[in-house]
Amino acid sequence: MSKNILMLSNVKRVKNFELAIESLIHLDNEFRIIVYGDYRCEPEYYEELLSLIHKLNLTSRIEFRGYVKESELNLSDFTCLLVTSHSEVMPMAVILSMKNGLPIIGVDIPALSELSNGGLLFPLCSFNFKSISNAIINYKEISSDSLIKFYNEKLSIQTVYDKLSKLYCFSKEK
Repeated sequence: MSKNILMLSNVKRVKNFELAIESLIHLDNEFRIIVYGDYRCEPEYYEELLSLIHKLNLTSRIEFRGYVKESELNLSDFTCLLVTSHSEVMPMAVILSMKNGLPIIGVDIPALSELSNGGLLFPLCSFNFKSISNAIINYKEISSDSLIKFYNEKLSIQTVYDKLSKLYCFSKEK
């Protein structure tokens, strides 16, 4: 099993990367976080993260790779998608992961709660490193085909649209 944890997000303060970094301390040294997304959005924040990573001696376990096209991303290289954001409007990384059968571990925020059916489709963690690291440790390896089938049975594109439109009030019904 791969021990690469995917974070698919631009590097912005609202994405709460500190939580992911602090969670990594409590995982085996084999676990790594690979971040795909623009790290130039908030340069000061990116520098703060690099300082934290250096201070915690995690430089060999966290890698910022920059922007990647979906077609160039091999999700089978990853154990799970980790989402630690304080908020999400349209969690496309989560939808992409569900579509491809990649397990998801996220924090309990409205958009993720809606997509996970309140934590039934994937675990929702509190905003602390122990909750996140425990969810990763307790992850049960499930084949991506099984997850795709499960997600498709429980969550159609129409359901995703309905849930998000209800949450963000952009449905046709008024």
